[in-house]
Amino acid sequence: MAETKKRRRSPKRTPFPMKIFIVDTCVLIDYPDCMFKLEDNEIILPFKVIEELDKHKDSPGSKGEGARSALRNIHNISQSVDGKD
Repeated sequence: MAETKKRRRSPKRTPFPMKIFIVDTCVLIDYPDCMFKLEDNEIILPFKVIEELDKHKDSPGSKGEGARSALRNIHNISQSVDGKD
């Protein structure tokens, strides 16, 4: 009798594999909404970046505005992840 071998199914692959992005302070100041554009990927945000954004939030002009906007976005995302939304 012939033995039948069980075939393992390969996991479904998405057309675009998930990528990992480490976001820098300058990116968030210039593009505060970038995290929403990368939502299908893993985003790493070092704590140092949050500290630097906090230092720049009182800066005049677009630098301070971008830092404040990025911090608001980070806060809103963390609230929704924690279920406090």
